[in-house]
Amino acid sequence: MAEKWRVTAAAMKRIAGELGVSITTVSKVLNNREDIGHATRARVLAKIAELGYQPNAVARSLTLRRTHTLGIVIPDLMHSFFVEIVAGLESIASARGYGLLLCSSNEDPRKERDELELLRQRQVDGIVLASANAAGNTDLLQRLTSQGIGIVMIDRDDHPDVSCDRVVTDDEEVGRLATSHLIEQGRRAVAHIAGPSIVHAKRRADSYRAALRTAGIKPHPEWVVRGGFMEADGHKAMKKLLGLKPRVDAVFAGPGSACRKTSPSSAPATSRTAICSACR
Repeated sequence: MAEKWRVTAAAMKRIAGELGVSITTVSKVLNNREDIGHATRARVLAKIAELGYQPNAVARSLTLRRTHTLGIVIPDLMHSFFVEIVAGLESIASARGYGLLLCSSNEDPRKERDELELLRQRQVDGIVLASANAAGNTDLLQRLTSQGIGIVMIDRDDHPDVSCDRVVTDDEEVGRLATSHLIEQGRRAVAHIAGPSIVHAKRRADSYRAALRTAGIKPHPEWVVRGGFMEADGHKAMKKLLGLKPRVDAVFAGPGSACRKTSPSSAPATSRTAICSACR
């Protein structure tokens, strides 16, 4: 499709004068009129390029109905997991000529809705969303997809009724594998640092309990401590677990980054507590 150009009236007059054509001819070329000969059109476009004028991105986006912009909504700008995802998205998007608009919901469904509305108003071509346990925003997401805005859910799947692509973790398998690994190492008192009240954290906690039962180990409610995604949350949760009597001898830590402070160094020297962390 032909480009729209950002050229002022004074510039049009200059181009016309240097080429010996009328301003009307230059205007017709700029507006992609068909009643201009190929040779004349080529001369005008060559002069435009020679003088350094650029295509008008706004006009072009209106013509193509594309802005070459993608929106990203994540729950936490500080979390290393999402930082790495954004970095990867930016690299791929940039290589394909797309820019990014980054938003954070701060795990607040209402703020997530506001951010989605903002991205709609900015006419992004697509949205990558890690939802903030915001099932109430399903109606808005359905409306966005009906308007032709592509949506990809990542990490979390809080909107099963939204028709879109998804890139998510098999949380049940994560919980089962991590817990089973610790049991296979001879650990019997396996605790769990659970994530916040979001769908995938619940799935991991459920599969953790199921793996214990499969091994003939009775799950104890005090073995499960809820934590957030930050390092300080992990430190606090581990401290609570290490204070239990009798002592736990292993921990499956669901929120990965929280576990950077739940390493064995957090435990007393006499402790022999094993830790298995999910990447997220």
